[in-house]
Amino acid sequence: MMKISMTKHSTQAVALGALLFGVAGSALADEVTFNGTVSTDFTDTNNWSTLAYPTSADYAVINTTAELTNAAPNNIMALRIAQADSDSVGVFNVRGTNASISVNSSSNWDTHIGRKGHGTLNILEGGQAYINFAEIGREPGSTGIVNVVDGYLRFTRGSKYDSTEYAGDVSFSVHVGANDHTGDAGYGEINVSGGSFVTRFGVEFGHPTRTPNQGKFSVQGTNAVEITIGDTNDGYWMQNTNSILEIGIDGGVTPINILENGDGTGAGGAHFANGSILDVGFINGYSENGTWAVMNSEGTMVNLGLALSDEAVAEGWDAGIEDNTLYVSYGEDAPGDLEPLTTPLAPSSVTAMPSSNYTVTVTWEEAYGAETYTVQRSTESGGPYTEVASGLTDLSYNDVVPAVDSRYYYTVYGVNAMGDGTVSSEDDAYALDAAVIGVSSPYNDSYTIYNLFDNDTSTHYDDTVATDHWGGLDYGSANKKQILEVAYVLRNYSESKVLPYASNTMFQASNNTNGTWTTLHTIPADVSTAPTWNSVEVSDGTAYQYVRVITPDDQKNKAIAEVKFLTADDYTTNGTAKYWLELVHGLVTDGDYEAADVEDVDDDGFAAWEEYVAGTDPNDVDDFLEVTQLTTTNGVVITWASVEGKTYNVLTNTSLSYGEAGVAAAVTGKDGSTSYTGTVSGASTVFYTIGVE
Repeated sequence: MMKISMTKHSTQAVALGALLFGVAGSALADEVTFNGTVSTDFTDTNNWSTLAYPTSADYAVINTTAELTNAAPNNIMALRIAQADSDSVGVFNVRGTNASISVNSSSNWDTHIGRKGHGTLNILEGGQAYINFAEIGREPGSTGIVNVVDGYLRFTRGSKYDSTEYAGDVSFSVHVGANDHTGDAGYGEINVSGGSFVTRFGVEFGHPTRTPNQGKFSVQGTNAVEITIGDTNDGYWMQNTNSILEIGIDGGVTPINILENGDGTGAGGAHFANGSILDVGFINGYSENGTWAVMNSEGTMVNLGLALSDEAVAEGWDAGIEDNTLYVSYGEDAPGDLEPLTTPLAPSSVTAMPSSNYTVTVTWEEAYGAETYTVQRSTESGGPYTEVASGLTDLSYNDVVPAVDSRYYYTVYGVNAMGDGTVSSEDDAYALDAAVIGVSSPYNDSYTIYNLFDNDTSTHYDDTVATDHWGGLDYGSANKKQILEVAYVLRNYSESKVLPYASNTMFQASNNTNGTWTTLHTIPADVSTAPTWNSVEVSDGTAYQYVRVITPDDQKNKAIAEVKFLTADDYTTNGTAKYWLELVHGLVTDGDYEAADVEDVDDDGFAAWEEYVAGTDPNDVDDFLEVTQLTTTNGVVITWASVEGKTYNVLTNTSLSYGEAGVAAAVTGKDGSTSYTGTVSGASTVFYTIGVE
């Protein structure tokens, strides 16, 4: 007989907690928001949320325009400009010779210029600002801008990275398009066209390992009084990949001076990463042959790949590094050696997503120096890749894939007259035979509807709008399908949060999205949580164009990690659900479901399809149904390990050499074990077999 047993269902709860990080001896600061209720006057107490100007124990939040034209009454802890959300816009103007502000009462707090939205700090008409260390363009999607037009701006403190990210004992006063903490950042830039720009420690543009961080430093002409990096401690210039140093020549340029203060750490100097960019041009109508020093470093200047932009090369500029000085030249050779940017940098933000039947749409952001783009595809992460399109000038491509129910991996690189550029990072998509439809999530771009159908149980759709929480598939009017089964797994989160959201969620089908939807299944209150899959057979015999999962309006769609609307195409020839082979038990390689279906991985004598019928684990040699107890008191009692919901048949005969005759049919299995009581007349010998449907 076939040995079978149950798959035990378990509930996994994940405990989440919040950690509060602080500094010994320091108190948490109070947030005081400038709301501009009366005017743009920064010192008018009526413009503040507390109706009082922030103190040295507060940090000031600006999500509108604030104007400082006189001396601020005291020293505050930090500035947070454009903090509210990605749509917030904050501008802080420090204007006039009487305008002065100190933002450095605490060495443990930092200023954010463009924390989540678009933040700008302007030093104008002789204004003065003394600010602790700062992150400019701090979070992904944010933009931070600092403009020093006339006046004095000094960053007075620093933060330190350990040696795992930079060699040596390096501290920075400013992170531009970089995050001092652990996450990615946005875009930041510093523009100096006059006045003084001074830092106590170094400056960092972008980051060596995180993406898509990008920073820019622009010096325009000779009007600036000074640009000093490291006025009291070691200065350090760190320009990472994709970050830009922009120089405007008006007969000269104020040089950037990086100081080594002789404290013995040896951290002073400049470091240009591979793929960092130098852009240079004339301004204010000036044009003349010449050579200009644009950066001087008292420490070592290391160039691992700073390159002139294609535009600068095309206009006739040259650049070079000699004796720890960076030069630019027009009409003559610059001292030292600096290669132009010969091939494009890697495209960023490559995203692959199924868009319609058998089609994956690949998008990316513009690569510096690229004239056209090439898209590559692979069925294996890391390649080898096959070119699927070249000569593209758009920033997207619709790839018609050879098969659905397969995952494809994509990379993109730019091409120009000098050759192929750096290949992008990889992104993947699970190809579908349907278009993804539904209500897009306003909450977070990473929580898209596609996550419901991407064959990845670690992702989920997160929708927080008030109504219409649904995501679905459109098979097309000519490709309607009958749904035979619905399978789903809940989000891998705490049971107390996921189950309320999941309860009463409905799986529906329709042939008109504006008409009536037929409910195929409604999630009960006691379903299994992640990582267990839940499944239910569907008896509806209609073929549908549209299917969807929808939650009640008061629950929000936050609980489902993966959904399978199973049609005839989603089973092997032996009737095994493909998701069971691939996602539940990891038996599928190279997309060959049929081969996985007939393999006996655990060597227990039964193929995967037989274990699917039995409800046993094909990876566990000890997981099988067997008779666990047999007694003959008061009849014959047979007990076997069973699976709840399975139907068992007890078959018997008096001889093994003859066919079996049924004794009891349709015995419903219970979770754990099931028993059957029979009778044997006289002293006859009886053989029993347990079968399962």
